[in-house]
Amino acid sequence: MINFSNISEVWTVRLKIIESCNWSCDFCHNEWDIDAWVLEWTTELRDALVKFRDSLNVYEIHLTWWEPSLNKNIWDIVTWARQLWMKVKMTTNWQFSENVRDALVDSGIDAVNFSLQSLDPDLLIQMMTKTKDVEWAKWQIDSAKSNIRNLHSQGIKVRVNAVLWWIKDLERVKGVMNWAIPTWIEMRVLDDLLNKEASARAIETLIWSYNAKLSRTIFTPWTSSSRKIYEMQDWNWEFTVKHIEQVYLPDLCEWCAHFWSNTCNEWFYNIRMQKDRKTWKFIVVLCIQNINQESVVDSETFLSHYHNKKYEVPTISRWSWSIQGKRIIPIGRI
Repeated sequence: MINFSNISEVWTVRLKIIESCNWSCDFCHNEWDIDAWVLEWTTELRDALVKFRDSLNVYEIHLTWWEPSLNKNIWDIVTWARQLWMKVKMTTNWQFSENVRDALVDSGIDAVNFSLQSLDPDLLIQMMTKTKDVEWAKWQIDSAKSNIRNLHSQGIKVRVNAVLWWIKDLERVKGVMNWAIPTWIEMRVLDDLLNKEASARAIETLIWSYNAKLSRTIFTPWTSSSRKIYEMQDWNWEFTVKHIEQVYLPDLCEWCAHFWSNTCNEWFYNIRMQKDRKTWKFIVVLCIQNINQESVVDSETFLSHYHNKKYEVPTISRWSWSIQGKRIIPIGRI
């Protein structure tokens, strides 16, 4: 039996609402391969979210994995979740129509993360689809810009994400940043989880190229997620670099070969929830790198263990850099 104990500061649940995507991005790890239902808003989903809200102080759900906007029930899910006093955000590949965008706004979406990897049509095709032509890519890029600007102008919190793999991708990512930053849109650079060393060197070069200085580090309590905020001295603006800290769940992680070989990619990133196609139950996934009966449990079991204090506090790994002397801002959402 896993002992997870005091995950009392996890304010976000990542909710999988569809297992389908209209892109085939090179860098996407598709989260995990457990078959999931296309979610609808049901009493069962409502009850599950209420239990997480009341037990774990979860007041935000993050619609992610694959492409949430392909779920035709997304408007109901957002609308009803907002009525539960929960904030809702989503991560999207931005390939949706103006009608979908407007429906998201009307349903009360709070924040949207756009995965915008390139403004170059040829690169976009190469990275994300490989089956379309340049004119199609140009139209998609214009559509993305329009959707981002429109949501931003309506007060929706908008963030643009771009993955920086290695040095040769530097100009691609800078092209996205140079468009986003003058429009006062938040820009976040992500490292490549499967190519960490090369990605880290490329990100260091990016920071240097903008004459940027570290302003602050923001940690999400009890999870491996952190953000480093860099001030751009010449632009009077800032951008974010996402970092994965070595925060883990002892009784789950210390039995794993990835832990002892220091090859874990995400550590304890957050709670993920979906409806299992085989059992019809809502399940909680605590690790996507090592899927087994310990890392995947039904939501009722998870909450029961939480109430019985059987969960052990996430711990900073022995390989993690020290957080002493850093400016720590404990917030609940990323």
